[in-house]
Amino acid sequence: MRKAFILVTAAMMALHLSAQLPQFAYNDFEGWTYSGGTLTEDAISMGIYLYVTSQGHTLTLTSPTFSCNGIDSIAALVRWKSSDPNVGLTTIIDDATGQPLDSVTCYPVSASSNQKLAFTIAVPNGLTQARLRFVSREADVNNCGAVRAIELTAVTSTVTTAGDVNTDGHIDITDVTMLISHLLGQVVDGIDLAAADVNHDGGISINDVTALIARLLTGR
Repeated sequence: MRKAFILVTAAMMALHLSAQLPQFAYNDFEGWTYSGGTLTEDAISMGIYLYVTSQGHTLTLTSPTFSCNGIDSIAALVRWKSSDPNVGLTTIIDDATGQPLDSVTCYPVSASSNQKLAFTIAVPNGLTQARLRFVSREADVNNCGAVRAIELTAVTSTVTTAGDVNTDGHIDITDVTMLISHLLGQVVDGIDLAAADVNHDGGISINDVTALIARLLTGR
């Protein structure tokens, strides 16, 4: 029974973490920007071309800023259209101010014109807000590649402790305060929704506040 609960909790955490990462597809690109023009469903279905122009301007596809609390790394699966295996796709992780922190470059494994690139980029320790930028630095207008979709999935090794709502390693009155604020509809940065389900009923309600207070009073 306990093993089944752990598996369900892990699945819920994965769903929550992936839900907060921006996805990119022809019908799901809110908040994304393209330095080469306006994003539209028709343009994305054809592919968003990334290359360095003859004037030296690097065309960039940039995600909206997202929360990366509790995330160790981000796994990316990019639908990439290119017939040149020497043209790679570089992903840069920026902080909320746009300062680049790390990057990873992935190359096609073949000359197929339509393939998927899979890679992982680490989230620096302590980073709470980030964005991803996608560029193709080796490409020009004649051999450029194009992005058609990006699937981002959070990867975490963090173990959730029920009741540790603010993930500071222990349970106290600040967790109660944060949980109540969330239930009142306030935007609460850093809340762990999996840990907020204190009574393990699959949802977050006033019953979790009651269970959390009882846990504080009994020490269990």
